[in-house]
Amino acid sequence: MEGADLRLVRCTYANALLFPAIAATVLALKAVEPLLPRSEHTNLSWRLPRPLDELCFQAFRAELALSRRVDLPLGHSLLAIARREETGPVLRPLPARLPRRAMVRPTTG
Repeated sequence: MEGADLRLVRCTYANALLFPAIAATVLALKAVEPLLPRSEHTNLSWRLPRPLDELCFQAFRAELALSRRVDLPLGHSLLAIARREETGPVLRPLPARLPRRAMVRPTTG
């Protein structure tokens, strides 16, 4: 981030509550993958049964409320929030209406 003139504001993880299940599933799939016929499907293209999908949603929802208060120490996904460092003059937005002295009048002649 430093090379891009970014300052780290916050760094935390997401999917912490689901991490054990995600890790176990990914490891199990990696173990049996060589034995399965080649497929165009990925682990992202599988649909979960509705009750399991709802359970995952509620876990993620609870985690979101928690992550607003504390940084999570582990998880399946890393979340980094950064701000660009101010290195030069700061450009401020123009006011909604320019003062009269700032208006340019066309010249004739």
